[in-house]
Amino acid sequence: MMNQEDYSQISEMQRSYEDERDRNRMMSKSMASSVFDMNNQPNLIEYQLELDNILERIDHLLRGDVLKFDEKGNLTWIKADNEELIIFNEYGVQEILRILSMYLNRNTILSNYDEETINWKVLDFSRRLTNLIFRKYEKMFYFPDFDRCSDIFFTDIEKGVYELDEYKDNPYKIKLKILEIQHDVLLEKIKVYEMLVGEMVDQVHSSYLRAYNGGERESLRSARMVTQNDNMNLNPNQQQGSNNFKWYKPQTWIN
Repeated sequence: MMNQEDYSQISEMQRSYEDERDRNRMMSKSMASSVFDMNNQPNLIEYQLELDNILERIDHLLRGDVLKFDEKGNLTWIKADNEELIIFNEYGVQEILRILSMYLNRNTILSNYDEETINWKVLDFSRRLTNLIFRKYEKMFYFPDFDRCSDIFFTDIEKGVYELDEYKDNPYKIKLKILEIQHDVLLEKIKVYEMLVGEMVDQVHSSYLRAYNGGERESLRSARMVTQNDNMNLNPNQQQGSNNFKWYKPQTWIN
């Protein structure tokens, strides 16, 4: 039959066991959280190196797409209803994206350039892009075709923008006016030419600056070292064995 001292020892053993169990649970949660963060670290590094989101945004902007909230309150890109917002046609968009993809990539940002090389490369890129768009602007910019401009012309006639008698029975003059409308639309697109080129040059410049003196590589190296150190700290310190072994205290069972 157990006496009072035996009951006290059993109670003490139960409390010690519950305390140890709670500590183990907290340690397991902490380790799981650390492992979760560690497993997400490569995703952060991959996001840091991935430039497709920049190209995707440029793609939408070149097409004249606009950001609007959908029914769920999420921002999404939609095609512009106003033709004046559309700057480049499909050919122009694809040509510019093809060129930018050769600069906005991992190979660029993981390189090692000094300031002089960066300045020279960005200047060379700006000149090449400027010349390309200037020489092919009629092929790259978006503007309505002849039939669409014809609709604009006759709509303006109905609105009284132009005098009907001036163009009545004069198909040649009508054709010249339609071509003039088409040309005016194209000139409006060219007005944003300088700003668009500057924006794209800035994107490429920013990409090269990430490679200044190998800065991006050094940043990734530091991130790996932090991850490795965190990895090592995941292992809990093992409690040292104690000479005061007590059968009713589970924390003294491991030497």
